[in-house]
Amino acid sequence: LFGRRPAIPMPDEMTIPTKTYETETWVQYLNSHLPILQGQALKNMKQAQARQKKYYDKNRAVEVK
Repeated sequence: LFGRRPAIPMPDEMTIPTKTYETETWVQYLNSHLPILQGQALKNMKQAQARQKKYYDKNRAVEVK
């Protein structure tokens, strides 16, 4: 499991067939989907940063000089 064959023998009906991709197809897939995934990750990071800033600023005491 987890990308490699298990050390114990398993019945054939329980094994998951491995997917094989042609190189060109895989490159096209990555070129089309990676920017979308990176954009979602960036959006999630910005939301998390905004949320963390809100809670930090909420509990931060104002310094008087």
